[in-house]
Amino acid sequence: MLALWRRVRGAVGDIGPTEWALLGIETVAVVGGIVIAFQLEQWAEDRREARDRDELAERLLEEAEDSVAILRAERDLMAERGTSVDTMLKAWIVDGKCPPAELAFSRYHSPLNVPTAVYDEMIGSGGLALLAGERERRAVAHYAARRMSFEQRQEHYRAATNYDLAPVAGNGIRPVWDEDRQFYRLERTRETGCDDPTQQLQAVFDAQMFKIQQASRVDLTDAAISMCGVLAHHVGRTCSPNDAPLEGRDADIARDAAQEAMR
Repeated sequence: MLALWRRVRGAVGDIGPTEWALLGIETVAVVGGIVIAFQLEQWAEDRREARDRDELAERLLEEAEDSVAILRAERDLMAERGTSVDTMLKAWIVDGKCPPAELAFSRYHSPLNVPTAVYDEMIGSGGLALLAGERERRAVAHYAARRMSFEQRQEHYRAATNYDLAPVAGNGIRPVWDEDRQFYRLERTRETGCDDPTQQLQAVFDAQMFKIQQASRVDLTDAAISMCGVLAHHVGRTCSPNDAPLEGRDADIARDAAQEAMR
């Protein structure tokens, strides 16, 4: 061992200042090259992650625009139906007129059918952390929570307004083929049961449940529009469901969400 140490010390002692300088430069160059390689690899990884986040945001935006288009159409359709139901109920209960047959199905509320494939893929592969910013994560999470809440409310709504068609048939309401619509419409064949207080109470209850569910649908639509506005701001464009700009209150919601994302 001592002999080995003497040989090493002798060899080192033979290295002059110039050789030491060259050895130091070479060592620094090697270490520097390793550090630069690590930095370049990290830079490339950051670029890939940023590109993946941008692609995810773009795909989520497209899905959000599809959801907004569907939800707005259903919201407006249900709002028209709610107004029609209110008019029929007033004519029935306040004015004493026998209601149209269509009132028998006033409780119907269209099911939720919005795309979730991109969101489900994101949650399954890393969750909301894959999104670039806190605003985007918050907007997407808020919409997802609203969607789940709406689905739960809808199940409760269906259970609370379970169809019992026996009273409807007993009041002389029958399906009749409509050649113009190429579908069936309801028709009252006799003026009976119009003063039945039980039927009136059921109709009022159904209408109230309909309004509660409609308010939940409006909240869900607002959340979808807000999410769409935030994601659109992230990718540098505006939320345009069906390739058309939002208008009125919907445009205000999207604009406010985008402005909030800028803060």
